[in-house]
Amino acid sequence: MVKTKRKAKKKKPRLEVPYVIDRYLDRIEKVEICADTLLPVATKTEQRKIRELEKQLEELVRFVKIEKKEKIIIENERKFFSFIGKLEKFKSISQEEILINSLFLTLFSTFDAYIGDLLRCLYQNKKELINSIDYSLSTEEIMKCKSIEQLKKIIIERDLDKLRRESYHEQFKILENKFGVVLRKYQNWPSFVECSQRRNIITHCDGIVSEQYISVCKKEGYDFKNNIKIGDKLTVDSNYFHNSIFLFNEVGFKLGQVLWRKIFHDFLAEADIHMILYSYNLLHAEKWKLVKNIGEFGLNLPRMSNDENRKMLNVNYAQAFKWSGDNSRANKIIKKLDWSSCKDEFKLAVCIIKDDFKNARTHMISIGEKGKMIQKQDYHDWPLFREFRKSTEFLTTYNKIYKKDFGDEVKEQIKDEPKKKEDEKKKTNETIKKDTA
Repeated sequence: MVKTKRKAKKKKPRLEVPYVIDRYLDRIEKVEICADTLLPVATKTEQRKIRELEKQLEELVRFVKIEKKEKIIIENERKFFSFIGKLEKFKSISQEEILINSLFLTLFSTFDAYIGDLLRCLYQNKKELINSIDYSLSTEEIMKCKSIEQLKKIIIERDLDKLRRESYHEQFKILENKFGVVLRKYQNWPSFVECSQRRNIITHCDGIVSEQYISVCKKEGYDFKNNIKIGDKLTVDSNYFHNSIFLFNEVGFKLGQVLWRKIFHDFLAEADIHMILYSYNLLHAEKWKLVKNIGEFGLNLPRMSNDENRKMLNVNYAQAFKWSGDNSRANKIIKKLDWSSCKDEFKLAVCIIKDDFKNARTHMISIGEKGKMIQKQDYHDWPLFREFRKSTEFLTTYNKIYKKDFGDEVKEQIKDEPKKKEDEKKKTNETIKKDTA
């Protein structure tokens, strides 16, 4: 019998798409953190300034009653008119308005960079996509290129520059035709278009409503709740800004996932895990509305890589309703699926969502010290256990399995947290040094 050499299993190439999506989502989150940190400071500063101006006015002006009438006496006219100038200047410039508009515009520059990064990544990871680019280069431009790779880069950048000149609703139409996908058929698309049109009038018209703003929004199906007319002035308040953050998270994530799944079929499992992890991180941040949105999107996709991933996404989706107070909807999501043949970890999750802590305890014991999906630390960290952790069933079972009191372990971890952060900081600095060496 002749021995044959076994062919080595071909390793999957590293896909950059998830890193591009994560970097974008991280930048949007940082804009949100910046707003949450600085906007209250700007508001307090303005309130303090108003109190100072009121005090100055009291010092400059006094009221005298003459025959039951009030007469204003100005003690120092020069100082008074100087004060009036300061007051008018202060009224015309709102620190909060300047800051929130700046952060609002930053969302768009971040999104513009993301579209460029995402498409560049798609072209570089799937070389044949470059053939779909409609381009024309002069003989001189071609001759200047030192390599085929340099020529490809020029073609890609020209295509991206051409795309950037279009409005977002036109950009998405182009991407739909180019890649054969649907990108605009979801509930919040008209709101995203309105958001982008509001950016245009704030940037170019000081927020004054134009005919173009109204016509584009209506064409994309946006429902004006108030009677907006040409000449009205629109602003960005805190509620509108935070809703815009939601839209940019939603649109950016969905765009990346749809193109990823369409172009890289071999990476479907990775796309599933990426979506599950994103919804998990959102649960940690208690962003229930966004988890619901992502869960609905994922569970309505035509394909997921396997049933286990679909069930994990269902568990996260159900949690978003449960932790936001809608137990009925959470239970409906769970009841739709058959969990009988699943691992104990899934059965534990189902019991917790149903508030069946007695059976949850049974599955916890069955999982033991180290399960296939749940490790000891997960009981400390996972949002799934946020209420279960407080129960007698959990505390006694944890003690039985690990021979340690859960409360004592939590205290130890809190005590060790500063050291862990310091170690992580050192590791990060060492990595940076290696990369820059």
